[in-house]
Amino acid sequence: MKFLVAEYKVLKPPGNTSVRNLANLQQSKHLKDESLVVTGTGISPMASLVLRDSSQLTAFKSYQTKLCIPMLNHMICKNMCLAAVTSESQNLASDNQIKPTLIVCRRRGGFGFETRQVIVECFVAKNIPIQLHSLHANVVVDHLAMGGRYLSSRRGVARLHGRYAVPLNFQVTHKATEMVVTWSTVNDTRPMVEGSWVEYGLDVLNLTANSSYSGTTSFRDQYIHRVKLTDLEPGSVYVYHCGSELGWSTVFWFKTRPEGQSWSPMLAVYGDLGNSYAESLTLLQKEAQRGLYDAFIHAGDFAYDLDSEEGRVGDEFLGQIESIAGYVPYMTCPGNHEQANNFSDYRNRFSMPGNTEGLWYSFDVGPIHFISISTEVYYFLEYGFELLTRQFSWLKEDLKIAILAENRALRPWIIVYGHRPMYCSNENTDDCTSNQTQTRTGFMELLGKGLEDLFYDYGVDLEIWAHEHSYERLWPIYNYQIYNGSLDSPYSNPEAPVHVITGSAGCSEFHDPFKSKQPYWSAFRSADYGYNRLKVFNSTHLYMESVCFYVAAYHCGSEKGWSPVFWFKTRPPGHSWSPALAVYGDLGYHNARSLPHLQNEVQRGFYDAVIHAGDFAYDMNDEEGNVGDKFLRQIESMAGYIPYMTCPGNHEANNNFSDYRNRFSMPGNTEGLWYSFDVGPIHFISISTEVYYFLEYGFELLTRQFNWLKEDLKKATKPSNRALRPWIIVYGHRPMYCSNKNIDDCTMNQTRTRIGTPDIMNDGLEDMFYNHGVDLEIWAHEHSYERLWPIYNYQIYNGSLREPYRNPGAPVHVITGSAGCDEKHDPFKSKQPYWSAFRSVDYGYNRLKVFNSTHLYMEYVSVEHHRVSISRSRCTNTQYRSTGGSDTRS
Repeated sequence: MKFLVAEYKVLKPPGNTSVRNLANLQQSKHLKDESLVVTGTGISPMASLVLRDSSQLTAFKSYQTKLCIPMLNHMICKNMCLAAVTSESQNLASDNQIKPTLIVCRRRGGFGFETRQVIVECFVAKNIPIQLHSLHANVVVDHLAMGGRYLSSRRGVARLHGRYAVPLNFQVTHKATEMVVTWSTVNDTRPMVEGSWVEYGLDVLNLTANSSYSGTTSFRDQYIHRVKLTDLEPGSVYVYHCGSELGWSTVFWFKTRPEGQSWSPMLAVYGDLGNSYAESLTLLQKEAQRGLYDAFIHAGDFAYDLDSEEGRVGDEFLGQIESIAGYVPYMTCPGNHEQANNFSDYRNRFSMPGNTEGLWYSFDVGPIHFISISTEVYYFLEYGFELLTRQFSWLKEDLKIAILAENRALRPWIIVYGHRPMYCSNENTDDCTSNQTQTRTGFMELLGKGLEDLFYDYGVDLEIWAHEHSYERLWPIYNYQIYNGSLDSPYSNPEAPVHVITGSAGCSEFHDPFKSKQPYWSAFRSADYGYNRLKVFNSTHLYMESVCFYVAAYHCGSEKGWSPVFWFKTRPPGHSWSPALAVYGDLGYHNARSLPHLQNEVQRGFYDAVIHAGDFAYDMNDEEGNVGDKFLRQIESMAGYIPYMTCPGNHEANNNFSDYRNRFSMPGNTEGLWYSFDVGPIHFISISTEVYYFLEYGFELLTRQFNWLKEDLKKATKPSNRALRPWIIVYGHRPMYCSNKNIDDCTMNQTRTRIGTPDIMNDGLEDMFYNHGVDLEIWAHEHSYERLWPIYNYQIYNGSLREPYRNPGAPVHVITGSAGCDEKHDPFKSKQPYWSAFRSVDYGYNRLKVFNSTHLYMEYVSVEHHRVSISRSRCTNTQYRSTGGSDTRS
């Protein structure tokens, strides 16, 4: 499916109570695919959006006369295995709710190690209240618990990655008393007197270590610096920074590993994490900062791709993971997306143990012997067979050493990780979907170089893979034969390795769906975004859980019939996360040109919510409401899964908006005519422009809305509130300005919503929005798309000539009423007014992404020409115009 992205703009919202900045958001062709990064904690008002009384989703009238309302005590966690007990014995279910089932299992013996236990905790909740405590909006959907061993520092190296004042990352070395710091710079520091170095210490930066250099990344010069810190105290916290005379990074910290094997490591495990749509990143950052993990394992496919845009995408990605890799060892293996120039960016940017530039290596942590391999040597044969044969020979020798009686007694767990899986049940043509996976059996003249026999013969316990953008856990398996310990306890003393595929951390390629029929060897599957937590308690117990971001499934109905099962994702708590929304107006039952694209993007997880700025179905009351019923059925594939936020348009005016009031359930007590809600760093305000036009229903609605709106903006602009939610975005149906060729009043200077009604004249909205520092005003009604320069009272308040949206002095208006209806397009006047920045009569809609408190991005997607093209503008902004409580301009 192809789209034409006709144009976008980037805004930057208020930063403090008196000044407003719009920050330069570096533009990228990938921005249209930008992913939601979920961050923060706390409850955001989208629960009140359409989850009123805990959770009212706008689903559909086709099953009942009212909308489907899933309540918290009717959540159905269908086909989900929810964690009842975490590695810290934290209950996801409260005491009076679901009790977990704990299955203690034993693992096969062999190669000189004792029998171990495997714990598998799993239950399915149906029509039972679920209380999620520490995971907030996320849920553990699958677990694997095995008896096993721990990671130790036999061969690993810990390092940091980045540039000066740029990203860093850690890995582990062979010794608990060593760590390696890696960073990169665009400056050559070798001519400096002392080059570059790291300053570090237990409490103060009283120790130094000089760096060495390695190659550059592809396309442009970058200087890679590596420093090994030696003689560290085990189990101690060190502070450090790195740099040279040219500049220094911020101060980071790390904790050295305890000595020996008798401790319990905790790791985050995932693959396929990109620069955009990095769904798991924020929670991983938060958990790393809270000290949950001793190390991270990223099983290939970074940034998408490290080498893209002359390596700048890789730089941005390393900046994103700095808050993880600057503090905790970040262990990696190469994936197919790293193959450019014989994996040169991967080899240079990461510093892993051993002497293979991170292609394969092993290391010990606690009771675990970890082995990292490159599956890619089996696929990118243009780089020669040598890497494949070298890795295979090294791997065989490493496993021989690992299973020596004295070594396996110390580290009974052997865990392998690589990128491409040997088995998978996804609906694609990857070779893990066929019986002859190259890594599993070998191929052509290398039939003896397959890995499955090797891992099976040497008693590998757990094999971790990625590549497929999904999560799948297999039963213990060898050569398509199941080797469960028993029927009741499959992971008790299994006779073959367990495979886990965890490639759904989030990237621009989205999900990989599964085949409809689940194979006999597949134990659990999920297409949700997420990652894994791995905890090895001791030499006999291992626990692994899959964390995803979808909390509940639901259906609604009665004895007379039930809807299909839907799901919804709750918002991350708090304001420190990055919402993405689809925005449009004037979508009809007929000629709904944007609908298939919107349905597809919603189902693929693009959005946290939809904003429909008036005019539904054309019209909802037509044919005794049948047109409204059909329209709601059309949008069910959106509104049954994510909040569908609305405001009334002129096509809803019949019977004093009765169909609109009854069919949609918005926050507040005005039956959806006007309301506000908060999502992340945004304060949204929805208004009814129609109270200015349908005065036959009286002036009361107009004056009530005006007074409510004034009070709502006063609260929103209080310093304490604006610091949390610096963005104020208003949406309604009829615009204040437009340049269309018709007689709508937005084509005239005296727009009612702008200056007020003829009889009152002091109830106009433009002054109020301007004085309270509203950032963005979204409208529809005109069946076209138009973006204005920052404007107030027909005066342009651009930030500057070159950067008009950088610190603008007035709100920005966007008109997006071309989603598609049977009234077709509204053409423009031939002469474009000075205040109009961009116009299009294509059918389409908008994507809105608020990255944080300082960056907002909006793009217009045309669906008319079935191709993609982007017209760009960037902006940065840090000021608000409002003083926080008054209607006077500061």
